[in-house]
Amino acid sequence: MDPIVVRTYEGKGQADAAKKFAADAKVLGAQGYRVISQSWDEGKRGVVGAAMFGVFAPKTGTLTVTYQLG
Repeated sequence: MDPIVVRTYEGKGQADAAKKFAADAKVLGAQGYRVISQSWDEGKRGVVGAAMFGVFAPKTGTLTVTYQLG
């Protein structure tokens, strides 16, 4: 079985996390890794965060990407 790497990218929205993913994907792609799956979790605002920043505070979401060599 070829080696597998799982990376998690946090961002204030999916586009923010995707920028971090794109930079990392270039590096791993150059090493022969390819993306085999990805998933997005929007995350949740905490009670403290909602109280401090109001309802318009951005959520911190997580993009999880699985890479496989080969």
